[in-house]
Amino acid sequence: MSKARARSTFTAIETTSRSELVEHQLRDFILNNKLVPGHKLPSESELSNDLGVSRTAIREGLKSLEAVGMINAHHGKGRFVGKFDSGAIADSLAISLTIDRPSLQDILEIRKALETGFLSQAASLLQEVDFAALERLVRRMNLKVKESTTFLQEDMEFHRVLFSRLNNRVLLNILEIFWKLFRQVEEGTGHTPEQLMEAVNQHKVIVAALRKGNVSRAKNLLEVHFRDAEGRIASSKTP
Repeated sequence: MSKARARSTFTAIETTSRSELVEHQLRDFILNNKLVPGHKLPSESELSNDLGVSRTAIREGLKSLEAVGMINAHHGKGRFVGKFDSGAIADSLAISLTIDRPSLQDILEIRKALETGFLSQAASLLQEVDFAALERLVRRMNLKVKESTTFLQEDMEFHRVLFSRLNNRVLLNILEIFWKLFRQVEEGTGHTPEQLMEAVNQHKVIVAALRKGNVSRAKNLLEVHFRDAEGRIASSKTP
């Protein structure tokens, strides 16, 4: 980077370790210099001079940021600002929430609030191609139930199509994390054939209500869908 690079200014941060402080300094450095995904970071030596800390501390801070995906290291090329990876976040959450069902229920409550809250706006943007895709996914769900298999992929894609027209990248990224998270968690949750068929019917009537422009009914049906998911999570708590 050029010598004109902005010098970072830091505010007091409560930390429990030197490495944590350096990690915060590195985050500030990326933000203050307006670095975006794909931008190459200065070398460890340059960062050490800029931030006034040892290269060892810089290396520890960089490793912490690599662990959460904020930066990526490429052998022989250096380190770069990373891209937002909803899948990596979902993987990490899924591991924790598989053994922490109360937190999973909290996450589901947030997802329910987001999806029901944005449903009216999303519904107004749906086009015929979207309705056709939703109905096709419901048919695939139905076929899988008849084959005694679950339809987690179709369920996730259904909700993705439902909100795909929204011009809100932050919302879609957050929902993507929830969809992937619940796909992974529910893979270990038992479902009876009756529960699976009920879920298929719920998706079917949601599409029918949206086609008729009855968003209020679709929202109520979506809330029922989430209540059933809450029940499955509650009944599958580990002792």
